[in-house]
Amino acid sequence: MKLKGIGKLEQGVEKIVLAVFMVMLLAVVAMQFLSNPNAVDVGGREVTPEGIYEVLRTRATEVRGEIDDPSPALPEIDTTDLMEVYQQRLVDPVAPAPRLAATIGARAEIGEVIGGAGTEIVAGTGGRVAGLSVPAPTGVLAVANWSTLDPYYVAGHSSLSEYVPAEQPYDLASVTVEVAFDGGALREALTRPGGEGTRSIPRQFWSASGMAVLDYAVERQRLLPDGSWSASEPISRLPEQEPAGSRVSAASTLKELVDLTQETAREADRAYRPDFAPAISGLPWYQPTKMVQRLERLDDMVRLAELEARRDRIEGDIARLSDRQDRRRTTQAPRPSLTPQTAPGGRGTPGRGGGARDQRPVRQRDPAAGSRTRLDRLQQDLAEVNEQITRLQTELDEMFAEEADVPTGSRRLRGVAQEGDLLGADRVPMWAHDIGVVPGQTYRYRVRVGVNNPLFRKQTSLDPNDPGQLALATEPLVYSGWSSWSEPVAVGARTYFVVTRGSEGGQVGLPTDQAGARVFTMHYGYYRDATVSLLPGDIVRADIELPDTLVTFDRSVLDRSAAGQALRDYYDADPADDSYALAEGLQPDAESVVVDLGVYFLDAAQRVLGDAGVLGQREPGTDVIFQAADGSLLVRDAERDNDAPVFELASDLARLGATAELRWPDWGDRRRPRQAPGQYFDPRRQDPDRPRMVIPP
Repeated sequence: MKLKGIGKLEQGVEKIVLAVFMVMLLAVVAMQFLSNPNAVDVGGREVTPEGIYEVLRTRATEVRGEIDDPSPALPEIDTTDLMEVYQQRLVDPVAPAPRLAATIGARAEIGEVIGGAGTEIVAGTGGRVAGLSVPAPTGVLAVANWSTLDPYYVAGHSSLSEYVPAEQPYDLASVTVEVAFDGGALREALTRPGGEGTRSIPRQFWSASGMAVLDYAVERQRLLPDGSWSASEPISRLPEQEPAGSRVSAASTLKELVDLTQETAREADRAYRPDFAPAISGLPWYQPTKMVQRLERLDDMVRLAELEARRDRIEGDIARLSDRQDRRRTTQAPRPSLTPQTAPGGRGTPGRGGGARDQRPVRQRDPAAGSRTRLDRLQQDLAEVNEQITRLQTELDEMFAEEADVPTGSRRLRGVAQEGDLLGADRVPMWAHDIGVVPGQTYRYRVRVGVNNPLFRKQTSLDPNDPGQLALATEPLVYSGWSSWSEPVAVGARTYFVVTRGSEGGQVGLPTDQAGARVFTMHYGYYRDATVSLLPGDIVRADIELPDTLVTFDRSVLDRSAAGQALRDYYDADPADDSYALAEGLQPDAESVVVDLGVYFLDAAQRVLGDAGVLGQREPGTDVIFQAADGSLLVRDAERDNDAPVFELASDLARLGATAELRWPDWGDRRRPRQAPGQYFDPRRQDPDRPRMVIPP
């Protein structure tokens, strides 16, 4: 039967679908046997499912090996230079244009806000920024001093060989220059506008980092023979005391300047007021203002030192005498004070030979009586000396009472609000040490200071079209002007001679001209002296005896600490103990030093018209004439020489040096001890409960 309306395709569609399905089925079955459709791609290679566990085990073993490897290969990591980004952002503008197209608002008076008069705030501030004008330091004071440097300190700083002798003692002449800086004036300069159209430095530029003196520049001039001054030159500083400002330059970054400023502020005392080099002899160093006070009372201090030396001698005599009496009492049998003595004749008990013997008591001499009398005399002398010491020390206590209440090395000075607060102090003392001076020469000094520049690297805050404004941000330091010159300061010569007398010959009992001189030489921090008598043609030459308390140190045998202990043992030893020997590494200094000045005594002539005396009358005098080594003539006068300040100072130092002992080499590690009121601490003394002083250290 013929189907109606159904085509041939429609009639065979089932067969076609079945055939397609069969083909697909055959293809899937074939793929399972002819290919690997379940394979996993591991590192670029295919792995069957059953092999994936082996691959994972192998990879785990490799990872374990990398974990256990003590030096694994680390991957490279890209890092960002944050400082470079910061510096770039600091320079890049913060807005498309340096100025706004229009002002944001009108001027605002702070008084309108807080209800009173106040500082005017201008909305949208702009214009030129005033450059910083640093105030110059004032009150320049220079004081010269001689010191003997610690040999262990010298050995550790080879640059000192240019300034000290080749052998011990390392005597060094120096000048300390002190000034006062007004921190309040600096604050005023920071907040003061420069003029019309110029605003003050923005506060945020200097308030965050703070302000500090980074450079303390000192120049000197030397007095020439014709009375003029030499060209200015910078001073020679102690090792490791160069100003902090030498560590920055125009190429430095802002961070470097800020770090240096904050570091200097934290170490303000060390930066502004550096310690002097460790010294084992000579007058202990003080800041110039205090040193001047002590030099004014040097006579009293020398007198006190001599009294203490006399007290030591008396105490030693008392101790030896007491010990001798104790030994006598223990070694000798007691003797009766009264013994019978028989005398012939007279009345009494009959004796043999028809005579009579008289027994009467006779007082025997006590051998200890003389010692007791001398001991009593010494005790009386000791009481008198102690009374003089107490009286003189009380006077010095009153003078130095203010200093005695505060440690000499205190990191807090009067006038400084807090450590490093430069802007909070009206007077900040600063000083520097000059070791490049020539003994016997006269100098004067001037100072200027350099502070951190608050506008450094702040070009974006300045007018980019004004070269003058941009120049304010190029240098890290801003300097003050130079201070005025100090008063001339004379550096003590290594050798001196002063005329003590002069007489013209041809008189009765004086057939020829005669003169006397006192010769001084610097040795171990003090002047040593001797007196000589001169006839015409004699050279001024003296053999000066040295104290037996001076020693030198062998650094190859003793280190610094051992040398200090050896010196303490030496000074603690009994001088009468012949068995004591110097420790190995200590050598006694020379017994004397010979000074030959190369100056010859020629003549002594009486002046017909002398100097003007009291009420203007003319007083005769005697000129003592010498010939110097260069052939020039020197005319000296005993009265003028003895009245000269240099002679007075040299004489006082010589008296002080006669009793002074060396300070311990390791004392420099414990400098600036605290002084209790009424008690001056002397490092060479071993009894801390006993007030003694040579010069308050």
